[in-house]
Amino acid sequence: MFDKTKKIIKEIIIDKKQIIIGGIMLCIVTIVVSLVASKKKKHERDIPFINVTTPKRQTLPLTLSVPSTFQATADVSIRNRVDGAIKKVYFKEGQHIKEGDLLIEIDDELLQTQLRQAEATKAKDAASLSQSEKELMRNTQLAKRDMASKSAFDKVEATTKGLRASVAFDQALIDSLKIQIGHARIKSPINGTAGFLKVAVGNFVRQSENVPLVSIKKINPITVLFEIPERFVPALLKSKMESINVSLTDIEDKPIKANTKVVAFNSGVDTKSGTLWVKVEVENKDLTQRPGMSVVGKIQFGEHKNAITIPVESLQIGQDGAFVFTYDKKNKIVQKKPVVVKDTLDAVVVIESGISDTDIVVTEGQIRLTNGAKAVIQNENEAIKASEKVAT
Repeated sequence: MFDKTKKIIKEIIIDKKQIIIGGIMLCIVTIVVSLVASKKKKHERDIPFINVTTPKRQTLPLTLSVPSTFQATADVSIRNRVDGAIKKVYFKEGQHIKEGDLLIEIDDELLQTQLRQAEATKAKDAASLSQSEKELMRNTQLAKRDMASKSAFDKVEATTKGLRASVAFDQALIDSLKIQIGHARIKSPINGTAGFLKVAVGNFVRQSENVPLVSIKKINPITVLFEIPERFVPALLKSKMESINVSLTDIEDKPIKANTKVVAFNSGVDTKSGTLWVKVEVENKDLTQRPGMSVVGKIQFGEHKNAITIPVESLQIGQDGAFVFTYDKKNKIVQKKPVVVKDTLDAVVVIESGISDTDIVVTEGQIRLTNGAKAVIQNENEAIKASEKVAT
């Protein structure tokens, strides 16, 4: 009886040990499975998510966006050419002026007096000349008959020549005074808009001071000078001026509705800036555009034919230059490919070499990518389109 009881107790102890061992093993397996699962989830979390697209082959206009400022087509500083007091001003500041309009009148009383004196002197010399010419005619007749001495004839002839010179001098002085009197009435040499007057009625102005009285700016049409980078100059010069299209936007990026015309290219490229100046005239009938105002010109002078293009966000810049990440759909990895950029047009980059239109390029998520890394596509629809394009 005792032996039987002992045997049962022994079996119970063995069963408990097996249960404990089994429990320990179960815990170990659970922990291992949990660690493996955790590691797998962490690995999955480490795989970056990306968005992709495919390059497009298309023809795009060759357009440059160039900032600049408006300039007056002509800018004339009006200066006085005679001395005197400002007698009257015939315009208002900011007024539109026509060519030939009277602007300022300078007191010419002294000049008028000098003119009268010169005219009187001429009249006196002309009378003396008339008398001398008569004497010369008489002495000529007498000399032919040997009735007048040679010295008397020479004296009369010399006097006549002197008086003729005096009359000519008097006439030149009269002409000069008339010109100066004309300069006392200052007229506008161009159509334009008057600036601020820098003198007032009564001010005495001297020609030697060389200070502008007012400036007249021609602003219809108004002018813009654009700097074109040297790499675009050959294509620009191959285009006919009339075929170059220029559209303008203001400082708030609003379009300026006005006719534009390219009127001139500069004679050469500026060696310091590496740019060529292009002059554009802009219609400004309402005079709303003024010199100094900011403007951005979009200049179209050609096109990129059958070019490979990608979104600008696909392009990355590294130490070795420009590159993009392409996606390998089969192996689900990305590859870093260097590219040569031909042009950048707003949100589109024109690629000269490095990728083809059958590649799949990454547009978002590049910050966590390295060459050969795995990646997960978020925009599956775009990926399906890319796969279909590659398959075809």
